Amino acid sequence: DIVIPASVTYNGVTYTVVQIKHRAFAGCDNLNSVMCPSTMHSIGMCAFWQSPLKKITLNEGLVRIMDDAFKDTELSELYIPKTVTELPNKMDNFVPSTTKITIHPDNPNYIIPDGALYTRDMKQLLRLPSVNEAEAYGQIFVVPEGVETVRTYGNYYTYGELVGNGFKTVVLPKTIKEMWYWVYGNLVIQSSVPPSPISPA
Repeated sequence: DIVIPASVTYNGVTYTVVQIKHRAFAGCDNLNSVMCPSTMHSIGMCAFWQSPLKKITLNEGLVRIMDDAFKDTELSELYIPKTVTELPNKMDNFVPSTTKITIHPDNPNYIIPDGALYTRDMKQLLRLPSVNEAEAYGQIFVVPEGVETVRTYGNYYTYGELVGNGFKTVVLPKTIKEMWYWVYGNLVIQSSVPPSPISPA
């Protein structure tokens, strides 16, 4: 278990710890849990990639979490604090498909009203509920009216597991305007007006 300190002293100079750099803990064996200090502002790309991390406590004050930060870890749950305003574009590769994400109800940029992750304005669907939650939905997820963009995966595989998060069917509303090109895959898309797939910006 690791508790990251709020500051470290080197050669008589005290430095505040504000960031976990890219790949800082990538591939670290025997890494079970991490607690971040209140001074932490950002977590870098692939920071914990391919580590056996099972639990992380993120601090209020954290602002940014970059791509693949928790990819191929063993996180069962991830709580996103109120202060986080920047999450990766590719959320399904951000954590394992089995990870349940929860979020502070007053987060200004993101919201999870039904197990799925959306932007606060409910115009973009970023991630379906986790694989472990899919059964409760009957493996069918109905995207609510008002959503305009779907950015969640549908054809990406990790160790042979479909990162459609256990859903076989996704029902789209008429308000959909765009879907990132990887969203189709093995998912069955139901929509009265199927949108044209586009590449992500």
